[in-house]
Amino acid sequence: MVSWNSEILEKHIAPGISDFTEAHIPDLRSDYDQAEYWLTNHFLNNALRTSFNPPVKQYVQNYIFRAEVLFRLYHEARDVTLGYLEGNDARNPRVSRYYKAISIWETVFLNWAVAFDLIVKLNDNKKLFVKGEGSEEEGAYEIQNEIKHCGGSIFGGHWTETSTIPIWLTNSGISSHNCNISFSELSELVAEVAKLANELQDPLSFSESNKGNHSD
Repeated sequence: MVSWNSEILEKHIAPGISDFTEAHIPDLRSDYDQAEYWLTNHFLNNALRTSFNPPVKQYVQNYIFRAEVLFRLYHEARDVTLGYLEGNDARNPRVSRYYKAISIWETVFLNWAVAFDLIVKLNDNKKLFVKGEGSEEEGAYEIQNEIKHCGGSIFGGHWTETSTIPIWLTNSGISSHNCNISFSELSELVAEVAKLANELQDPLSFSESNKGNHSD
């Protein structure tokens, strides 16, 4: 069995890959058993009960869409990551499985950011985090920016010659060149999106409970 030097692995695959040996990633599926049906439920509630007025209707529908995608991808990333670690040799890592996990985590951050932007719109463009305070929201948003603009970072000389990919996995969570977020912190962000999607799937119940004025 080949055993690679950690310096080689980190230079050609990802930072800290030889130290990535465990991950404690919360499973949220039992808390949101309607997650895979949010869009279907929302359609039925719109057709049979009531709906929000535009443009809130469009914001909400797209938010629920992103929430359903985010929830599914988060758990897919979790399962692939844990599958990578099971029986993995840190000195001879399963490169394809590692990159598969990374690719799914990237889509988690990107879909979370779209959902977050829609939350901002639903809150009349109110800022939901203060830049520089180091909140989980700020960290996740910065990471998705690094993913989205990694080409510019490479071309602009912000990456060093030993940089490999925008994000990588650690025992505590996910890191980028400028930020890191723990698995538990990310799970809390996903849970916040899920909680609101659970509420918004029924416009009538949401409007009544929040005394909103958006329903027809």
